[in-house]
Amino acid sequence: MVPHFQILQQTQGDEGRSWYIILSGSVDVVTDRGGVVCTLHEGDDFGKLALVNTAPRAASVIVKEDNSHFLKVHKEHFLRILQDVEKNTVRLKGS
Repeated sequence: MVPHFQILQQTQGDEGRSWYIILSGSVDVVTDRGGVVCTLHEGDDFGKLALVNTAPRAASVIVKEDNSHFLKVHKEHFLRILQDVEKNTVRLKGS
């Protein structure tokens, strides 16, 4: 688990290095142009677009509660998970 204060460093334009799953609490997704785009809650995730597209983060994330907890998956592990899912999907289609 990752303490909430480390998530605050994930700002629009940063390089994507991790994917996050919200275990408890909620976050606001904010862009420079539009303010709050949405609020994410327990079970939601963020950060995958920057990893999949190898692009800067499209939004900032602001934690709403002090007791929020997250599962952090580093980029190399996320990409391995994605490859495993893709292999299993191809295998299922061939069955």
